[in-house]
Amino acid sequence: MCRRPYSAAGGRCVRQSALRSRASWGPNRRSAYRAMGFRTAIDDFGAGFAGLGLLTKFQPDIVKLDMDLIRGIDRDTIKQVVVRNTLEMLRDLGIRPVCEGVETADEYAALVDLGVELMQGYLFAKPALAQRPQVTWPQLGRARATGGAGTR
Repeated sequence: MCRRPYSAAGGRCVRQSALRSRASWGPNRRSAYRAMGFRTAIDDFGAGFAGLGLLTKFQPDIVKLDMDLIRGIDRDTIKQVVVRNTLEMLRDLGIRPVCEGVETADEYAALVDLGVELMQGYLFAKPALAQRPQVTWPQLGRARATGGAGTR
């Protein structure tokens, strides 16, 4: 969903549905968008259409990992393995990962341990339309003290 463009270049964005309907999203098109100041992203990576198949055809600037991969990651070793290897793959491809749906300090601590720098979710701020949301940062030491980092 494009609520806010990544660039002020005309206030336009490209939706995933446009990617499905176009066969040629090659390097020339990406270069043209980048030259105009746009950045591209895949949202909800790991759910539905936004998976490895799309990534083989289209390498964006940013990939947002779906919240289903993130929820409970501090307690789920399978999710930890999947996310850790996904993050490594994205780094190898030069793509910045964003983890969405972070709701607990323990999830935050587990993601920090995995090297995640960009996160979003209710833990930090609730959505607000009329004003800028109040942002909070969890105390990382307290989350780790409660055993929230999980295993690697």
